[in-house]
Parts: sequence; C-alpha cells; structure tokens
Amino acid sequence: MRCFLIFYKRNAKDQLNFTKTVVALYNIAVQKSIFMDRGSFLKGIALSGALVMLGNDIQAEPVKKTVLCSPYIAGFKYNNGEEVQDFLGKGQKLELRRESKNGFDRYAVEVLADGVKLGYLPRGDNKMLARMMDQGIDLKAMVYKIAPKEDYYRRVRVEVYF
Repeated sequence: MRCFLIFYKRNAKDQLNFTKTVVALYNIAVQKSIFMDRGSFLKGIALSGALVMLGNDIQAEPVKKTVLCSPYIAGFKYNNGEEVQDFLGKGQKLELRRESKNGFDRYAVEVLADGVKLGYLPRGDNKMLARMMDQGIDLKAMVYKIAPKEDYYRRVRVEVYF
C-alpha cells in the first residue's frame, strides 16, 4: 500500500481554503508520483507532530489577502472625517474597532485612521464582519478610493480584508 504525506502550514486565516489545498496537493502528488511507503509515511507523521508541538507560536503569513467587502464609510460627515480627509491617501491602512455597546447598532464597527474616528462600516455590511471580529479574526482595512468632491456619504471607500 502506498501513502503520501501532506505538509501544510496551519494559519487561522487560511482554514477556509484547507480542503482546496489538500485536493491541489494530492493532484500534484499524483501527477509527479510523489508517494512513499508506509514506514516513511509514519516517520513523517511523527516528525511533523513534533514540529507542530515545537513551533506552536509560528504562523505563516497569508499568501494573498481575501477581500470581504468595499463599502463607503458611514457617518463620515458626523465624525472627524471631514477634518482629516485631506490627510488620507489611497492604500493607507485603517483600524477597525468593534463597538458592541453602540445604542443604534449592536454590530457597529468603527473605522479609524491613526486613532482618529472617521465613521462606521455601513449597517448592511457590518453584521458578518462584527461577528468575525467577535470570534477573534483580525480584520484589516485600507483606503480604497477617495473622492473629496462627492457627497459626504460617498467620499471615502474602504476595503475590508483578512
């Protein structure tokens, strides 16, 4: 009986694609005949288990970002957005902070630039993102588009990804 061994770096952000990765690696192994006997397989399993125990804190960087949505910032006019819009640049990293005790929206997610509140993610886009943040998933955001002459609700568009 022949077995093959898959070495896969675990990353919490990459778990959704695990099945696709396993299938792709299997297809590559079949095409290139990368198989081994049972003894080599068991040695590989023991070695990889030891490496997992030793390198528990090591996490691989994601190969590419997964964009979840690209909404405009809500409440830009009512927060400090207009004061700092001239200092924002396309591609600038933004901070997302969960505001679970918001009286108007229990799934509120604040958008900040260098600690200055720009507004919120829109209500239609924030429920899934808020739940992901509540589960400990580190979401990131960046400025996707700036249009200073547009209406206040279409001035800054962000890209939310992980």
